[in-house]
Amino acid sequence: MRLIIVSILAATGVGSAAAQTASPVTPSHPTRFETRGVGSGVGAGVSVSEVKRTEVKKTVFIAVSPDRQWTSTDGRTITGSLVAFEEGEVDNAPRPLTLIKDGKIRVLKSGTTKPPVFPITLLTEEDLSYVQALDVSNKASAARADAEALKDPF
Repeated sequence: MRLIIVSILAATGVGSAAAQTASPVTPSHPTRFETRGVGSGVGAGVSVSEVKRTEVKKTVFIAVSPDRQWTSTDGRTITGSLVAFEEGEVDNAPRPLTLIKDGKIRVLKSGTTKPPVFPITLLTEEDLSYVQALDVSNKASAARADAEALKDPF
């Protein structure tokens, strides 16, 4: 008779509830559920924080040569433009532009966004002559612009 009662309780759902409460249940993560003291947390587990906005910096490089192949003294090559050390709009840049700084140049490689710095001692004679000619032309152009500005200040 006892078997009949258990099967009836199981069919109504009462037996399954009784079976669950009869044996103690241990949670798989006993430390997962912790109690909080009064005032030690934000209600419903929600916190509000201020969103910090990051400022996007737009960098404009001043290219002083077209894309060309640059060769190092050990035979390695890159393709890119010689860029000035000044950044920003061309009209607002100080003159003359700085093409060689502390014995180094910057070349903006094709397809990249940041020009690495290269020592001019790594350039072949042909590339070094090209950079020096651009530097001389750049300084002469700046001197002419300064002379014209002194003649006609308005």
